[in-house]
Amino acid sequence: MNSREIKYHVDKLGIDNKGKILVYKYIDFSGAISLLNEKCFKFSRSQDFNDPFDLYDELIDFKKFEPLSFENLTREQKRNIKKTPLKKLEEKLKVEWKKHRINFGVSCFSKNYDNILMWSHYADKHQGVCIGLEIDANKLLDDGFITLAVEYENTFVPVPYFDKDEKKRADVIMRYLSTKASFWNYEQEIRIVNFDFFNKYNSQFFNFDKYAEVKTVLIGLKMKVANKTTLKKTIKNQKNISIHEMKTVPNNFGLMK
Repeated sequence: MNSREIKYHVDKLGIDNKGKILVYKYIDFSGAISLLNEKCFKFSRSQDFNDPFDLYDELIDFKKFEPLSFENLTREQKRNIKKTPLKKLEEKLKVEWKKHRINFGVSCFSKNYDNILMWSHYADKHQGVCIGLEIDANKLLDDGFITLAVEYENTFVPVPYFDKDEKKRADVIMRYLSTKASFWNYEQEIRIVNFDFFNKYNSQFFNFDKYAEVKTVLIGLKMKVANKTTLKKTIKNQKNISIHEMKTVPNNFGLMK
């Protein structure tokens, strides 16, 4: 998949004309302090996700083949493929796919900062933090990181991976990376993906100083006073970061800053 094909999908994010987008990271207190001091994103493998259908292999159909999808193969490779029983070939492809997939790194964010469930699930039951970051999707793309908006579906039909059309092949991968079940819709997730992260980097953490800037820090409703003091001291020496304490919306089951 080349950078032009990937950029087609990045453009669907609705980023501004400078290639930037504002995203939010819900996180516990200690994680927030580390993020602010060390300027690092955490990347995870799919097997570490809390959703068994995230990066779900069944989204891809390895059974259907278009003859022209093998046009770059040697004559001997094509002959070997034709000799291999379809079921065995499918199994081999799945094994190879899983070997490659193990190196995918994903870092997750949200479009919103005021979702009660997100605060409850990812920000230590409202004792944590939500950090607003302006990320440069174009700079990330230049270095092999794709920024994607997750789409939510109730059901799915597996899509053939092998297609003579390059754009369709790119669509399959992007759909695989960005499709989740509809009951996760409240997350409004934005994710950054690198196909070779765990092969290329020695840590789950990746310094984002070149690609993102912390713009705002939102303090959870239930954060301890001592932690608020520590957080404010941490931010004090950093430029252009606004800080807000989350509040309840009057006469409404909602949050506001």
